[in-house]
Amino acid sequence: MDSRKPREEVLIEWFLGDSKEILADLQGAVAAAREVHQSMQEAGASLASTVEDARAELVTANRELTAAIRETEARHDKALEKLDRQAKSLLAATQRRTVWVAAICAGIAGLAGGLGGALLFYRLVAG
Repeated sequence: MDSRKPREEVLIEWFLGDSKEILADLQGAVAAAREVHQSMQEAGASLASTVEDARAELVTANRELTAAIRETEARHDKALEKLDRQAKSLLAATQRRTVWVAAICAGIAGLAGGLGGALLFYRLVAG
């Protein structure tokens, strides 16, 4: 008898050997895919957490900025009101001084005019 295996058996053993290798490779690929899937889920959860933290920080920063703007506007309004009061007070004081100076100048001018007229009248009448 022939010690060689029939061709079909050799082919079946060859296919079985290849299928075992393919199965081992597939099992390795499935394990790697599971690891990748797990790491993707962890990365997604981490990313979601990071996004939520960043959103919370942005909301907090926005609130702080809004409060700072409101405080600045309030200070600005108070400063403008104070400046307006000071300007009105200075204007009123300047007007009072101007009225007094005008009255004194008018009085001096009237006195000088009256004295000049009296002197002219005196020279015309006496002279």
